[in-house]
Amino acid sequence: MATKFISIDLETANPNPWSICQVGIAEFSDGAMVSEWMSYVHPAERFNRDNVAIHGITEAAVRGWPRLTEVSDRLAETLNGKIVVSHSQFDRVALEQAFDRHGIRRLNCSWLDSTMVARRAWEGLSKRGFGLENLCRLLGYRYQRHDALGDAKAAGVVVLAAIEQTGIGLLQWLEQVELPIGDGPRKPIRTLSQMPPGTDDSASEVVNRPSNQVLSPEMLRLLSGQGAGDSGQN
Repeated sequence: MATKFISIDLETANPNPWSICQVGIAEFSDGAMVSEWMSYVHPAERFNRDNVAIHGITEAAVRGWPRLTEVSDRLAETLNGKIVVSHSQFDRVALEQAFDRHGIRRLNCSWLDSTMVARRAWEGLSKRGFGLENLCRLLGYRYQRHDALGDAKAAGVVVLAAIEQTGIGLLQWLEQVELPIGDGPRKPIRTLSQMPPGTDDSASEVVNRPSNQVLSPEMLRLLSGQGAGDSGQN
């Protein structure tokens, strides 16, 4: 069953949705992840200690990284005209508010909320248990939590699993999420028999991701305060 979509996740510096400090994007095609991209973003906002405690991104970590206005063209090129998956509506709202604040034209894409998919796809999850961490535990998928790219991959895996286990295709899910939750298939959730190719995110955290296309690994090491002899891992 053909499945082509982009999944995205954002981390924010403080409770303001527009204070984006990290963007992660994963592209899926025919059941496999075919590309990924991650960038830290300088939000020009204060960092709230509660947010930092969740994702570990500090003001020092984003120093020297591009502002949202500098990556907005990349986001528009990647997302416009595509089906874009996010786990909850937060990422859509955050991008809309951030783009509005900076006078950037809003994205033109079709959004699919993977929480709404999960609530309709599997029994016992209509009212609770549809958080990303619990879903991935039930599916047997290990991922790097509260990292924008790790969360983006995980949201994509949730949608792929729902398609496989319900037989409802991607375009049908765009319509299904608009229907009452009780009209969903509500199948028993099953552990994934095979991980989607390219999505393995269970290795130790790598700060200088080779997939990052904003700055070179050498520059990333300097920005993260690592010496020339450091490995680039936490």
